[in-house]
Amino acid sequence: MLIGLLVMDPVKRFMDFFVNCFLFRRFNEYIYLRVQYKILVTVFKCLDNQAPDYLKCMLQTPTRIQSTRSSQDLSLLLVPSTRTKTFADRNFSVTGPRLWNELPTNLRQLSSLNDFKKQLKTFLFNKF
Repeated sequence: MLIGLLVMDPVKRFMDFFVNCFLFRRFNEYIYLRVQYKILVTVFKCLDNQAPDYLKCMLQTPTRIQSTRSSQDLSLLLVPSTRTKTFADRNFSVTGPRLWNELPTNLRQLSSLNDFKKQLKTFLFNKF
């Protein structure tokens, strides 16, 4: 009986380690999706004039001069270029438009906040 416990102990430790690593990875993916959800809801509120002015001024829509033949979709936002890739890319004025432009067109063109939230959750968790 004692030999069986000694043999199973490394296997049990490996399985515990594997399960913990898997759960930790899934939890981090869930947190990442939750942050994306919050950012995208804030962008929607900015575009729908439901957010404070200091957030609305961080988002830029293309004007007729800046739009080209390939960018006929007026629901896209301009993503400002950054010199540093570590801190500046985490800024709302960069991350918000980047995530917004990755959304499907039908999701970007919704007019109701509740409909947007429902469909955004479905979209994000289908990627999960």
